[in-house]
Amino acid sequence: MSKLPFGRLRAVAAAGVVVAGFSALPASASLPNSVLTTGSSPAFSSASTALNTTTGAISSTAVVRSETFVNSVGVGVHLKQRHSSYLNYASVKKALLNLGIHHIRDNLSWDARKYLDLNRAGIKVSATVPRGADTDAELTKVIDNAKQWRPALSSIGGPNEYETTVTGWASKLESFQSRLFKRVNSVTSLKSVPVLGPSLRTATDETLLGNISQYLDMGAIHAYPYGQTPEADAAAYVKNARITSGSKPIVVSETGMSNASDALRRQYNLPYSERAAGIYTPRLVLEYFRLGVKKTYLYQLLNEDNVGSLVPRNRYFGLLNKDFSPKPSFIEMRTLLKALADNGNAFTTRGLSYSISSGSTLRKMLFEKSNGTYYIAVWRPVSVWQSGGATGHDLYPSSVRATLNLPFAASSVQVIDLRKGLTPVKTVRGAAHVQLDVLPSVQLVKVTR
Repeated sequence: MSKLPFGRLRAVAAAGVVVAGFSALPASASLPNSVLTTGSSPAFSSASTALNTTTGAISSTAVVRSETFVNSVGVGVHLKQRHSSYLNYASVKKALLNLGIHHIRDNLSWDARKYLDLNRAGIKVSATVPRGADTDAELTKVIDNAKQWRPALSSIGGPNEYETTVTGWASKLESFQSRLFKRVNSVTSLKSVPVLGPSLRTATDETLLGNISQYLDMGAIHAYPYGQTPEADAAAYVKNARITSGSKPIVVSETGMSNASDALRRQYNLPYSERAAGIYTPRLVLEYFRLGVKKTYLYQLLNEDNVGSLVPRNRYFGLLNKDFSPKPSFIEMRTLLKALADNGNAFTTRGLSYSISSGSTLRKMLFEKSNGTYYIAVWRPVSVWQSGGATGHDLYPSSVRATLNLPFAASSVQVIDLRKGLTPVKTVRGAAHVQLDVLPSVQLVKVTR
């Protein structure tokens, strides 16, 4: 796989190249699949989920409430943008509800009537403080806005990619984050709102900023897969985030995949085909959840028009095209979220002693609903996309045969293929052992006692 050399990655970061709205490059051209520290904070209740104490990740047999996962997924939006399809608020709201999402990420610098309206529909916003709010006067305006929007806020985030436009940024950013944290916690109505750390561009060396965990409730990272599989560098990105956030919980504030298609837009090997992004996007959010990430925000809901200095490849990260037609990534994420949605009622998980035997490496996660139904997410963590300049192309690895082993004869076992909607593609009744054909795309195996 062709990659931008490590030295140039750091040179780009040091030069402070402006990238509008997303992190174009990863922290390393070839990050190791490092083992996480045991300080990882899970995105789930310890009462219902066990952690693997060696890696910080969820064990494949640990049970998670399905709604906990659904609530861990968000999507970036730009509701203030006046030169793109985001101006069509009615269609944006309809798309968010259709997707089944409960969290968005946007900027904390404008009239939040739309945020409050979305909140009434069950969607909250992680609001990022503008880079320009690093003066006391501007920060006061932000805090005043936040007080008005309090019902809609799930968190307040430090500035986005501050280091790309500010010289001598590290000391200034620490001061900025410190003042933000103190101001939020000085307001009675905002004290319960978590403060996220600043989101560094993926090419930035976190050691330049250092540990600022005393000024945040949760760390934030940009973690783009950079032409690779979703699983390739995820653990290393989370490990890097601990440099600035210590043992605090972590949020992936941006990750996603561009679907730009020509040679110019394939710079840095970033884009993927729409097919590959459709297969990879559910794997991406599941992998970060597996690693204990609190929330993962996909960048972004919509493709954008030619806005200002936005470079071509950055316009194609949407789950939807700019005319609101769905890409495969939207369709497959919608199926995943709708399948795992629950009623929100509290319950005690019972767990399931199961295994999936296969001669191949598989990823497996176990979810449970309040009605006692289990869903096992399973996939092959293999590549379906070969990155490389203008010659990037789709790959078609085969499925592998596996056997689901249950401790009882289930009344039904149904297989849901995310690419084909909620209607099961296979149903077996009264069996304790079921043959599966595991694909590179995520399948949900629904087990009903």
